[in-house]
Amino acid sequence: GLDKHEACTGQGAAPHSQKAATLLRFLRARPGKIEAAAAMLEEALDWRRDFEIDRKIHEWRSELASCTSPRARLVQKYTNLVSLGLDREGLPTVINRHHNGDYMGLCREIGSEAMVAYNCMIVEDQFVHAHQRMMKTGHCLVSFIDVHDLYGIVSSRGF
Repeated sequence: GLDKHEACTGQGAAPHSQKAATLLRFLRARPGKIEAAAAMLEEALDWRRDFEIDRKIHEWRSELASCTSPRARLVQKYTNLVSLGLDREGLPTVINRHHNGDYMGLCREIGSEAMVAYNCMIVEDQFVHAHQRMMKTGHCLVSFIDVHDLYGIVSSRGF
């Protein structure tokens, strides 16, 4: 089964196949189709393994915390992802101010793999916080709030 998938058992990996919130998200993505949800989860786990996302997130987290590398300083200075705090359920809220950042410029300067790892790290942190909150409250919490501020990017006439 998926419990033995390398993305769930490798060094630094989380047991994604045993997390209720993860399983629920995939089941909701393929309502009433358990085999399709399992295949979709396996594909996601294959990507995690092949991209080595857990290792890359761990490395990025350390690099950003020390803020000693040029690319960590660039991300700290120019990121457009900002934590707004917690919502009334106690879940994290993040705003992505697309107009305040130069995503492609950051990709060019630090590399697209580093940007993927950075964005995944933000989302993973939100999942961890939601899981901790779920364990504390006993309520199944599988979501959090991401606000995408498109001011100045889309016309006033809409999309």
